[in-house]
Amino acid sequence: MRIAIVYYSRTGYTERIVDELGLYLKNEGFMVDVYKVIPVREYSKPLHLNPRLIYDTLVKRGTDIRFEHSEPKLNDYSAVIVASPIWIGMLSPPVQEFLRKYTVARLMIVTTSIQSIRVDKIEKIVEKLCGAKPLICVNIRDATIRNSVKLREAIEDIAKKFKAIVKGEDI
Repeated sequence: MRIAIVYYSRTGYTERIVDELGLYLKNEGFMVDVYKVIPVREYSKPLHLNPRLIYDTLVKRGTDIRFEHSEPKLNDYSAVIVASPIWIGMLSPPVQEFLRKYTVARLMIVTTSIQSIRVDKIEKIVEKLCGAKPLICVNIRDATIRNSVKLREAIEDIAKKFKAIVKGEDI
């Protein structure tokens, strides 16, 4: 089964999740291709004080994007995992733009955040952006990402849910 992971990461936390999850799924026998979505104009730090980031996240709800290396051909994949940091309670603008522009049949969402966020809120955001409810929606806090044992447990939990979904089992 071919899986695409599409993600945006500004600080590296989301990218760490993607790297670990991609490796874990490859070890479980999945073919995994990873695509990094990038804003045409990257956001400068400090992120929480960046006016363009705030505008793109809350008002525009997106930004012009490109892909590092190549654009994914989503029809080639059985499922797509989209990973994004949470900024101001929303998905990052590059991921918002991706979800608006691309049709994804079997969608899973993984987010990273400093504070807790309810996954039902993320699901509603995703539904509003692309018209589809994600099959799986998981949020991982930064504190978990910094702890290698907790990170491994979180990755195993995501992979277990993912494998159940693709096999048609209830999670």
